[in-house]
Amino acid sequence: TARDTLGGAIEAAERLPDQLGSALLESAREAFTAGMQVTSLAAAAVALAMGAVAFAVLRRLREEEASA
Repeated sequence: TARDTLGGAIEAAERLPDQLGSALLESAREAFTAGMQVTSLAAAAVALAMGAVAFAVLRRLREEEASA
């Protein structure tokens, strides 16, 4: 359905009169873009956090090897 996926919104918009279909498509595209932005920011935050953890662990291992 139009609420579930962008493809569903496109299919539903094709069956509506021009003005309603266009409004539905615009709304669906904006919602999709907003969702992608939130997801991308969350993925970037996780990647940065994992990079910081990897850096800290590798640095600690290198320090332990140097002192051994």
